[in-house]
Amino acid sequence: MFESSQELAFAQAQINTLFKNSPLAIGTASMDGVILTANAAMASIFGYPKDELVGTEIMAFFPDHEQREQLIERLTVEKTIKASNLQLRRKDGSLFYANLTENILTWEGKDVILGVVDDITEQVQAEQTIKKKDEAAAIAAEREHLARELHDSVTQSIYTSSLIAEALPEVWKTHPQEAIDSLDDLRQLNEGALAEMRSLLLELHPEEIADRPLDELLYQLREAMSARTHLPITISMSGECALEKQVQMAFYRIAQEALINISKHARADKAWISLHCNPNGSRLQIRDNGIGFSPDAVSATHLGLNIMRERAKAVGAQFSITSQPEQGTDMTVEWSAPPMEHHHE
Repeated sequence: MFESSQELAFAQAQINTLFKNSPLAIGTASMDGVILTANAAMASIFGYPKDELVGTEIMAFFPDHEQREQLIERLTVEKTIKASNLQLRRKDGSLFYANLTENILTWEGKDVILGVVDDITEQVQAEQTIKKKDEAAAIAAEREHLARELHDSVTQSIYTSSLIAEALPEVWKTHPQEAIDSLDDLRQLNEGALAEMRSLLLELHPEEIADRPLDELLYQLREAMSARTHLPITISMSGECALEKQVQMAFYRIAQEALINISKHARADKAWISLHCNPNGSRLQIRDNGIGFSPDAVSATHLGLNIMRERAKAVGAQFSITSQPEQGTDMTVEWSAPPMEHHHE
């Protein structure tokens, strides 16, 4: 309680000074969303002359009107709300990021909305820049890792081929049938090296992964893996896959990681790849009949499971893997196409 009208006037003057000089945008609005008062910071952030801002509807600041309506519903119930990383609109139509705090207060016997807006555009842009750099570094590291693996395998194939070719003339003199068999080995090694080189070239030009048909990419992965490991891999396809580029990239990378896991850890003698597509989505399944593992006993990072899960999550796909010791492993990625919008005239 103030003991005198002078103290009340002094307090009111302090509040007015804070309101006017605050770096945060502060304003009041009627319950139906019309601006009643606004400080200089609010006028500056939204790009309005101060006199013009008063009388403007709050809805004009929201490019997403439904989002504003949801905030009002919350505010009516909770009386105070906070919303982070909103996209708001300036008078010239440009968008910026902001944190918003709103309260319902009683002023001169009427309920009003007190709003505080903090422009965080620079912070969000800085975070986005860091994220892009991190993503670029991760992509570069992944390409280097895959290229190194492919290079090592190609080098080994070519070296083995050269040894066979060097020995063939002498073998032919004494053991013609063995030489004929060696020629077949030589052919397989060369075909395998060619498949590996195709995969290597694809990694050096990742934009082609998004542009080429997914079934073609999976066959190429099969050829490279079979050439390296002599593992029979059966592929089955159904439907026409017209995936978004980022979804196709995710499917390809997950398949690649899964096949690498099979070659390194599964000790399988058979593997299967199936891809089924329809207008509602796509489903990729990779199975093997190897030694399997207990998911509870194996770290998710050990087999790259986290990487595959994150790839699926990034494109809105569902990733699942089931395995038991001595019963093989079954990995599935399912992506649902977003519903088509219907426009009514």
